[in-house]
Amino acid sequence: MRKHAGGFVFIVLVLLASVVLAVLAPVAPARASYIQGTTAAGGTTNQNIRTIGATFVNGGAALTGSTTSCTVVYFAGTIQQVDLIADQSGSATVDVQTVAFGSYTGPGSAASITAADTPALSSAVKFSDSTLTGWTTGVTANSVFCFVLSSPTTVTYVEAVLKVAAN
Repeated sequence: MRKHAGGFVFIVLVLLASVVLAVLAPVAPARASYIQGTTAAGGTTNQNIRTIGATFVNGGAALTGSTTSCTVVYFAGTIQQVDLIADQSGSATVDVQTVAFGSYTGPGSAASITAADTPALSSAVKFSDSTLTGWTTGVTANSVFCFVLSSPTTVTYVEAVLKVAAN
């Protein structure tokens, strides 16, 4: 009986390539912005609820530094609530900034809408605020929303979500 080592060599090469990619991969946190929701004529109020959000993740390693994630919003409405969730107890601040699409020249062109009430985790796994003291809660159609993560500790995943009642 003849033994064939080809399969073994292939597996070793695949594992070696995975290790090389993991070492060479960028260390900047991954981020994604999104918009979710539906509306329906004659539907219930909840069918007019949409979300605008961003997810910050660092591939299992603790988030560090500051990073920004922006998304275009095509609908108008009113922000009703902000929520932060994390994968484990820790701290992080997520400022919410916005700018008209026509004036957008990069994340630096957006201005905070949170006043002195910036959403923050403080040795916690979740945060929720529906009072939004001092916030500019109006959402203008065709605007850019930027989420700015800063001062994360311990957490490897943070998601920021705005609950919006669409017009």
